[in-house]
Amino acid sequence: MFCNQAYRDFHGPLGEYMFPGRHLRDMMLQGAQLGVWDLNGMSPEEFTEIAYGKMHDNPEEAVLVQFANGLWFRR
Repeated sequence: MFCNQAYRDFHGPLGEYMFPGRHLRDMMLQGAQLGVWDLNGMSPEEFTEIAYGKMHDNPEEAVLVQFANGLWFRR
């Protein structure tokens, strides 16, 4: 995980858990457990596997994730 302060701030309560060397999957699971994203009824583990899988398996494809506050993130 490598990011700037604006990226941390954008992710609300998850920002304090973002630090160099942290694996993306671990960060995504932490965010799901903190309620950062809208999980659409999935468990945090299930959400993380699906979201991480999409990002990892198709790095060039845009991935949309909805935050619990209604905002959307596109990578």
